[in-house]
Amino acid sequence: MTFAHRFVPGQAAEAQTLVMLHGTGGDETSLLELGPMLDPAANMLGIRGNSSEEGLNRFFRRYSEGLFDEADLIAQARHLNEFLTEAKTTYKLGDLVLVGYSNGANMAAALMLLHPALIDAAILFRAMLPILPPKPPVLFGKRALILSGSKDTMIPLDSASRLAEVMRSYGADVDQRIAPVGHALGREDIVTAAEWLGGE
Repeated sequence: MTFAHRFVPGQAAEAQTLVMLHGTGGDETSLLELGPMLDPAANMLGIRGNSSEEGLNRFFRRYSEGLFDEADLIAQARHLNEFLTEAKTTYKLGDLVLVGYSNGANMAAALMLLHPALIDAAILFRAMLPILPPKPPVLFGKRALILSGSKDTMIPLDSASRLAEVMRSYGADVDQRIAPVGHALGREDIVTAAEWLGGE
């Protein structure tokens, strides 16, 4: 399965690639403006989700707020992993860093839990635990930053913290930051993510 996408080459052949996964209603361009703020030298690969909810783009279906269609999530994660496998060859990509917001962050988390082999790191803005993997993934050597809001009415904080716990239990190096903010992204989110990505 193919995905509508936008590839923006980085400044060097060995640059890491930020795989940008939008929130509900976004598209392949929605997060591209964040890329230079996170890593000015990186490649960027913006991807549009193939699911739809009342005409709004998503990466997988849900039954209601916070209640996901797990069969569709598993299928869409498999399709996206296949697409990223092809994209690595097509665009000659090195390290892949998933950068997801809301629905895109939940898809990024699902990829880490279901198909971690391609992924080196993930920045998850407003993510929750999307699924418990049917078989334990090996996440040793993988890094993840989870940026949660204590005032976020869409993402339960206990589910975000559960995501961190689950990923750690499989060996990932997980840094969860909780700020007194809501669901929207703010400047501090970007600054924190850029510092984390740069190893500061």
